Amino acid sequence: EAAASALRDEGFTVEYERDDEGEYVLQAIRHDPVAAPEVHAVTWLVRQTVEQHGGVYDGWGCTVQSRDFADN
Repeated sequence: EAAASALRDEGFTVEYERDDEGEYVLQAIRHDPVAAPEVHAVTWLVRQTVEQHGGVYDGWGCTVQSRDFADN
């Protein structure tokens, strides 16, 4: 709950629940550019927050979206 609260303070939408083994699984969602150095900063923010509260960081995923620059 503390990690979820800290990540919400950073602008993430956070969901967490217990898995089949009784461990908590937390998912934090926020829309950010997937480009260095920004993606590295976001990754470290989440990892440090989770580990600070006794969790284990398990990586991240993303949905790739493109923008048609001809429309602008």
